[in-house]
Amino acid sequence: MKRTLFSLILLLLLSTALISCSVVGSRISHALGGEEDYIMNEELFNDGIENIKIDWKSGDVSLKTWDGDQIIVREKSVTSLNSRTRMKTKNEDGTLTVNFASKGVWMLPILFKKDLEVLIPASWDMKNINVNTASSPVSISDLSTLSLSVKSVSGGISLNNMGVVGDTTLKSASGDITAILKAGVMFRAETASGVVKAKVGGKVVAAETKSASGDVYLMVNDIGRISASSSSGTVELDVMGKAEYIDAHSVSGNVKLRLKEDTSGFLMKAKSTTGTVKCEFPSSVVGDQYTFGDGSTKISLKSTSGKVHAFGA
Repeated sequence: MKRTLFSLILLLLLSTALISCSVVGSRISHALGGEEDYIMNEELFNDGIENIKIDWKSGDVSLKTWDGDQIIVREKSVTSLNSRTRMKTKNEDGTLTVNFASKGVWMLPILFKKDLEVLIPASWDMKNINVNTASSPVSISDLSTLSLSVKSVSGGISLNNMGVVGDTTLKSASGDITAILKAGVMFRAETASGVVKAKVGGKVVAAETKSASGDVYLMVNDIGRISASSSSGTVELDVMGKAEYIDAHSVSGNVKLRLKEDTSGFLMKAKSTTGTVKCEFPSSVVGDQYTFGDGSTKISLKSTSGKVHAFGA
């Protein structure tokens, strides 16, 4: 009887506490929110920052340029924030670190989400940007940097109107990846079950794109080496400039390669185990070997059960 009474009292106290927290959180949200029903918290950083490291658990993550002369780091939450649940920032030796909350707040992503926005002066040159998230979609716009790494467990990744990015690595377990870059050195994009869609202008040394079950679309101009693959999705490549080596394959999806009409030539191996192979360039064919022009670009196109198609733009 005493144990039952104790349990009832404990349950009542917990219920009262939860209701109180909800009411207080709502009041704080309306009182402090920069937008209706939101709490805004931001920090400013002066020049001298060349690297940014972000570790975020849940909520949207956005990085973009602005016309100011400071970096603004801003979080937005629908739940009241305290010293442990607010983001943690640190500027040390030219590296700005942004963490979702205090260490040890393990249940935080389940309880609520927070959006993160980082505004970077357009005139600043960045060296390294590193973003790691659990379930947060990541959007980065209008930036140039020597190195960019974005990894997400279940969120999508989007690069919009990026400038020159030296080394780009994008990885998501189940989200889609989209990217538009003016130019770069090395471009890598990999997702387990999402779609990869990328466009890289200018000149690129190498590009690697991969999806386990999603489609892969890649458009480039001049490039040294391309590797693109999918287990069950379509692989489609547009090469509008010169390329040294192209490798594209899919297990059960189609493989498509579009080259500019005035390409100088290629030596291509194109094969499908049970599907069809079609090359629209006037090539000499021996088995699965296709030779066109000077044979300068080396190409390998493969599919187990899908169609393989090479054609001109």
